[in-house]
Amino acid sequence: MLSNWIHEVADLFLSAEKSAALLTHDGDLLHTKSDLPFEITGFKNLAENSLKYVPLKAGDVMITNDSYSGGSFLHRYSFLMPLRPADGAHPGLLLCVRREFSPGLNICRVLDDEGLRIPPTPILQSGQLMTPIIEAMSLHPCCPKDFKSWLQATVSELGELRRKWLSAEKSCRLQFSSAEIKKYLQFSQKYVTEKILEKAQGDARSEVRLDSGEVLKLHLEIHDGLIKADFSGSSPGFKTHVPDVATFGACYEALSNFYELKMFNNSGGFSCLQVTKPLGCFLNAKYPSSTHQGLRTGVAAVQLAMNMALHQIVKSPQPLRSENDLKIEMAFAEGSRWLSKWSLKSGCEALSVEKIESRYPLRFLKLEKDPEKFQLNLEFKTLAPCQVRWLTDFTLNPPRAPRGFKAPLPNLFERLNDKGEWIALPSQGSTDLPPGTCLRASLHGAFVR
Repeated sequence: MLSNWIHEVADLFLSAEKSAALLTHDGDLLHTKSDLPFEITGFKNLAENSLKYVPLKAGDVMITNDSYSGGSFLHRYSFLMPLRPADGAHPGLLLCVRREFSPGLNICRVLDDEGLRIPPTPILQSGQLMTPIIEAMSLHPCCPKDFKSWLQATVSELGELRRKWLSAEKSCRLQFSSAEIKKYLQFSQKYVTEKILEKAQGDARSEVRLDSGEVLKLHLEIHDGLIKADFSGSSPGFKTHVPDVATFGACYEALSNFYELKMFNNSGGFSCLQVTKPLGCFLNAKYPSSTHQGLRTGVAAVQLAMNMALHQIVKSPQPLRSENDLKIEMAFAEGSRWLSKWSLKSGCEALSVEKIESRYPLRFLKLEKDPEKFQLNLEFKTLAPCQVRWLTDFTLNPPRAPRGFKAPLPNLFERLNDKGEWIALPSQGSTDLPPGTCLRASLHGAFVR
């Protein structure tokens, strides 16, 4: 078996980052990782689009958070830095790091209303910070508080990362030659193809309807180790808009989980997937459409459609689950702000009632979670005036279950009225709440055989 040393070296180098990629100047992705796995395929698109307009030398740094360049949220900022230039047999290496700052729940009609949108912009050139550009960003009315100091600190950390890379490359005599990279990517493609061939081949169709009115239609084909996802027939976007790069990423995340391909999140592995998205449909959104909702409920719909189709073709013991969650943001009068981190996927990952109650004027009255059945039920009460915003889906149209499965119950977000009755809230919205308001969330994600 061919040595996987490129993966091992890159994984060790990026071990402290939640979302990052190592790629060549030619656009070949050698290694990617992210806490939001649908992002990983977008690093190539980000680098190619950015370098068209912003030429960078080794050690320079560019920033962007444009959803249509990198396929992620505006509160996730991507930093691109050449580690070393192309030289002879060496194709040159680029580092892309994506970091989150001041996340929020922003549901708007136009992307620029979601927050500060930064197109590919140089912020460090020839060792000098581009102070006027950074200052202009910090003065923008949508710029988050303390953004300037966070940005400067991040640039400093990236410089240290590059110094570590160059030191390791020299001391370990790493040979990232074009020939070695080609061999590694060919090996990755062959491995992924063989994993796909181990299971049944065939084709299937699935359909998902979103509360916002969009209809997703998928025809999935698996033949000769190649997977083709065709979304022809999917509707235009009304409120949900997914950039095409995020659609591809959501498809690959579903495949990666199903076939266990996480070690090969690179250009070799990605080449085994082809995605067709008709012009004008909500999975091929164009600027200036807002993307926040699309990157949450739209991406979840793509993953669900892929999983339903895969389970029709391949008889798998893996559970079939909906990928949609409920996001809640509460802004309190004294200035604090709480953004929920509940996740059905990981069984309420990062949900610590004690920590939340110690930081915010909230009291939890009930918490029931069942990771195996993919269920989460909780009730909580506000202890101070606040504004609440929320976003979920599959409350009006539970997914159409494949043959042999029963669809989960609809998701619910409810408010207790003055008569003691629970009133269902729409799948998204915003309202002011007085102290003592009780809210209840019920999420169901498992398809039962």
